[in-house]
Amino acid sequence: MRRSFESMVRSGLRHKTKRRRTKSSCTVEEAHLPGFYRKRSAEPDHRKKKLAEQETQLRELICYSYGIDTYREMMQLRRELKAKREKQMYAARKRRDTFLSVLVGSAVLGIGIAIIAAVVSVAL
Repeated sequence: MRRSFESMVRSGLRHKTKRRRTKSSCTVEEAHLPGFYRKRSAEPDHRKKKLAEQETQLRELICYSYGIDTYREMMQLRRELKAKREKQMYAARKRRDTFLSVLVGSAVLGIGIAIIAAVVSVAL
């Protein structure tokens, strides 16, 4: 009886599944599943470390070249932009939810009027 290569690999690596990971941060057994079934972390640790390192280098560069006040001003601008973006996203979500509520309400009202009209026309 011939087994497929995939089943041999899975049976041979079953005891190492929890430790061994592929590039997409899923276990070897999960590697054959479509992407939306895989368990992934929000952001791998190496990306977080690299981002923190880049932030530190940027801070040092700006502080050395332009001074600490410029860096503080830049950080304040970043906070303001983030807050503005969050407000815009909240407003867009609120508009979308309002539009959907009005659309559903109108549909229900129209169906209700149609049912009432049908009942009245049958009664007459």
